[in-house]
Amino acid sequence: IFEVPAAGMAAKNRTDEQVEKLFSCLRPTGESVDHGHLFAGNSLFHSLILEASGNELMRVVASPIFVVLRTQFLRDKADPSFWDEVDCDHLDIAEAIKKRNSALAEKLMRKHLENLRSVYENLSMNQLKT
Repeated sequence: IFEVPAAGMAAKNRTDEQVEKLFSCLRPTGESVDHGHLFAGNSLFHSLILEASGNELMRVVASPIFVVLRTQFLRDKADPSFWDEVDCDHLDIAEAIKKRNSALAEKLMRKHLENLRSVYENLSMNQLKT
C-alpha cells in the first residue's frame, strides 16, 4: 500500500548515498545465503525505499507491518526460487530509483508486491492447515 507511492517518491527524492545503500543490500547473483539473512536484507531494502521517499510517516506506519511479516511468514518457509525472484525484482526497482524514473519504480513495486501477496497468502493458508 505505502510502498508503491514510496518507490516513486524515492526515485524523485533519493540521494546518491541512499542508492548505494539500496544496492548494498541486494544479494550478489548466485550467492547462497541462509533464508533468515535474505529476509533481513529484503526487509532493509523496503525500509530504505521508505526512507528515501522522504516521507517519515510512511516509514513509521510500515514498521509494524514488517515486524508481522518477519515473525509470521517468510524466513525459511518460502521456496528458494521465491528469493531469486525477489532479488530480480529488487534489482529492477533499485535501477529505476537510481535513474529517477518514478513511474517505472512505482510500476515495478506494484508488480513486486502483487507477487509477494500470493506467496504470503499461500504461506498463511499452509499455517492454518498445520
